[in-house]
Amino acid sequence: MTRAGRNRTMLAATLLLAGALRAVPAQSADPLNSPMWEYLRGIYLPGEVVFDERVKVSAPGAAEDVFNVPVMVDASGLEGVEEIVAIADLNPIPHILTYRPEKAAPIIGFRFKVQQATPVRAAVRTADGVWHVGSAHVNASGGGCTAPALAHADTGWQRHLGEMHGRAWSDGEQVRLRVRVRHPMDTGLAEGIPEFFIDRMRVTGADGQVIGTIQPFEPVSENPLITLVADADAAGSALRVSGRDNNGNEFDGTIPVSEAMR
Repeated sequence: MTRAGRNRTMLAATLLLAGALRAVPAQSADPLNSPMWEYLRGIYLPGEVVFDERVKVSAPGAAEDVFNVPVMVDASGLEGVEEIVAIADLNPIPHILTYRPEKAAPIIGFRFKVQQATPVRAAVRTADGVWHVGSAHVNASGGGCTAPALAHADTGWQRHLGEMHGRAWSDGEQVRLRVRVRHPMDTGLAEGIPEFFIDRMRVTGADGQVIGTIQPFEPVSENPLITLVADADAAGSALRVSGRDNNGNEFDGTIPVSEAMR
């Protein structure tokens, strides 16, 4: 091959590579330089991992309440989302929750307990097996994971265990669900109080279609408040939320779907 031919081949390869890089706005290096990232990645995210701007993680820059740090994950910029894993790098229990949307948008809101300043990750697995990771950083004074739940100050808290309050409203295409379940969500890190937390939740539509399943872990805040966005046709006239905790207590409730306010 002539020098001119080699140059044309190299130029074509360079242009193809540049086009591929522009097509996927991702990077492999941790943008927050967390000392725990590589370790946690090896535990929770088997396979290829990229940092991707299409995974939006919204969280406060500073935690006003270390027991209730709000987070919203939006991966609607990705196709074929099968699983979302939320992680707080420097929490004593890093894994916050896992969400598997079925008839739902890859969007979830939740609150969690933070022990100290930490990166917060949302790792989104698509159908090709690639994990797309979005990140945010939360500053915190600390102590949220090692303190007992406030419920223990009330001697009758067991009577309200599993009580559910929620609302669902539709714009005709999607249904937004917000639901709260009464539960102390103990981490097991407070002296004399064992771990006690909801470890599975399922949301189904009026005809029984599974909208999505959630696997919460100990860092999820007391009285978990979850936000989901479901397909309106799958949701129908009502959403059923059911689940159980790690002690075998079960809860179940139905939330009617109302029309969104215009």
